This record gives sequence, structure tokens and C-alpha cells, in this order.
Amino acid sequence: MVKLPNHHALLNVKDHIRNLNGEQVSPVVHQYVLLLGSNLGNRISNLQHATDSIVQQIGSVKKLSKIYSSEPWGFISLDGFVNRALIVVSTKSPQELMVSIHEIEFSLGRIRDSSLGYASRTIDIDILHWDGGLYRSENLQIPHALLCRRRFALMPLTDVLPKGIHPELNLTYTELLLRCADTNAVKAMGE
Repeated sequence: MVKLPNHHALLNVKDHIRNLNGEQVSPVVHQYVLLLGSNLGNRISNLQHATDSIVQQIGSVKKLSKIYSSEPWGFISLDGFVNRALIVVSTKSPQELMVSIHEIEFSLGRIRDSSLGYASRTIDIDILHWDGGLYRSENLQIPHALLCRRRFALMPLTDVLPKGIHPELNLTYTELLLRCADTNAVKAMGE
């Protein structure tokens, strides 16, 4: 079970980097917002296992959103999703983070097959936002390319980062949620 720490210390190999003079160099620390989703198996347990793995392999969890139930987006399935956003502090670069995310997904039973398109999954972890602004590479986009079209992502994101600003659109995530045309049902669990 994840317990939110009251400190900002991160244990990581990068904490021991030294420059050419042998002086310890402080690692670059980033804040990411990750979205967890699951619609197979014990969905709540899958979110918890993913969160625990994130703490062990990526960094400290600083804030958690409510858990939301939502309809599948982009494909048809009888199995609804549960989603949760979390703020993670890590010394990993976006590319290193993506590698760790894929390792965690695989360890929790996620099978990636691009020929299937969207499909049901035990766990899905997306990078929604980071403190570095806009990030684009061949295989990764931050903020997530489809974020503005997905109510299931925007609702938990606004829980943890309500005043966060989309670096390309220059609108808050709360404003983007109000403008989102997605009509799929998304509801906080327990409400």
C-alpha cells in the first residue's frame, strides 16, 4: 500500500552522480502527472499494484486523484475502466520514464499489440503532463496527444493539478475539461 511521504528525498542511482572534479552533482528532479487505467481483473487492485511499482521503480508519489469509473474510449467493451491520476517526482527523463512505465505494465500483465488498436487491459499508464513543458519525440508526446479529447483523463488530472496549464494551448486543464466534447460517462467512485 502506498503511503505518501512527507519529504522530497528520492533514492536513485542518479543521486550519486559526480562531475569531472569529483563533486557530487544534484540530479535534475521532474514532476510528472501519470494516469493509471484498468478494465480487466481486479481493477482497483491493479491500480494499487501499479502505484506501488511506480514508487519502487520511478519515484515518490506526491498526490493522488479520486478513482473514477469510465466507459471505454475508442473501442467497445463490456468492461468499464477505473482511472486515477497521480503526481510523481522522479529523476528520470521522459524517455527513461516511458521505459519504466512499459516495464511496470508488462509486469502487471499488459500485452502491447499495436495491430489490435485500443483493447481491454489490466493496466495502462500514460504520461499526461510534466514540469518541463512540451515534449515531443518519435514515440512520446507530453502532454499526451489525446488528452484534450478524453474526459476520463482530464477529470483526474484536474483533481491533482487544477491550475496546471497545457503548454501548447495555454489553457488550464480545468478550462480544457469544461471545453471537452467527450460525452462518455465518467464518475468519481463512491459518489
